[in-house]
Amino acid sequence: MRVSGMYVTAVSAMLLCACGNKTDANDANFSAVVSQQLAKSPDVCAPAMEWPVDITDFDQRVAASTHQGKAVQMAALEQAGLTQSTDALVDQPSMSAKPLKAHVRRYSLTDAAKPFTREQEIRSMNNQGSMVRVKASALCFAKVTLDKVQKWDQPMKLGSYEETSVFYTYRLNDIAEWSKRPDIQAAYPPIKKVLDGSGTLAVPMRMKLTNQGWEAL
Repeated sequence: MRVSGMYVTAVSAMLLCACGNKTDANDANFSAVVSQQLAKSPDVCAPAMEWPVDITDFDQRVAASTHQGKAVQMAALEQAGLTQSTDALVDQPSMSAKPLKAHVRRYSLTDAAKPFTREQEIRSMNNQGSMVRVKASALCFAKVTLDKVQKWDQPMKLGSYEETSVFYTYRLNDIAEWSKRPDIQAAYPPIKKVLDGSGTLAVPMRMKLTNQGWEAL
């Protein structure tokens, strides 16, 4: 009986050790990776933009016909108190030696927007038609954490390592009141989708297996 008991204990220890292996494809390992990745960038934001934002007559025509675009977004943000606008006269690209002038509606972020503003870098086209990296600001409206891992694909061998797709749901915290406004959600459909998807929307994350365990790609 004593030998049998020792044998059972040894087997149990081996099973526990196997369950705790970082290279296993299981809920605990994948949850740890997702949580770690979300903690690196917990802010959920609208797309970053260069500020101030100039709204042209063309932008206004697009807004009038489609009810979408920058003009609609800026107007909604102004109604929420996050931007303020003024009239401005700006240079326009021209083939002639004399630059053309155009009237625009210029939107700038207000002090009320500062708690939600995060500085980022984005790719933008300059006046010469080249893509460059520029400083921009994004308005963030919530923080995201892991809700639960729902499922994952069977890991596949790709060259010297394995890959899989993990699908998880998320929870939102510290949700900004302005993001709940109907005009904001109409101007920014992704904001509504993210808010509505809390706890239900399955998000994929690619992962690969290394000798240290699973890592996000």
